[in-house]
Amino acid sequence: MREGVITKALSGFYYVTTGEGVLECKARGRFRLDGTSPLVGDRVQCSVDAQGRGRIDTVHDRRNWFIRPAVANIDAMVFVAANTNPVTDPFLVDRVSVIAAEAGCSL
Repeated sequence: MREGVITKALSGFYYVTTGEGVLECKARGRFRLDGTSPLVGDRVQCSVDAQGRGRIDTVHDRRNWFIRPAVANIDAMVFVAANTNPVTDPFLVDRVSVIAAEAGCSL
């Protein structure tokens, strides 16, 4: 078993950064049955079969997670907003900053 962090998710493939490098993995079918899905930023345990293909076996507990963008275990968040064109709604920045603060992110 290798332990690592998901750094990229693309079309059902998850790229896990481990101590040996980046491993391309698929998630086990039981995640689909549970209604959960691995997210970028998740700490996972994965295994490698005889052909060198990786498989995510376990997802460790998350500190926090966000729906949009679909990420987990975020420590800090940075906001970039336009003041002229297109004008950013100031209440949007307030709402996102409150959600991030409630999730335990430093702003």
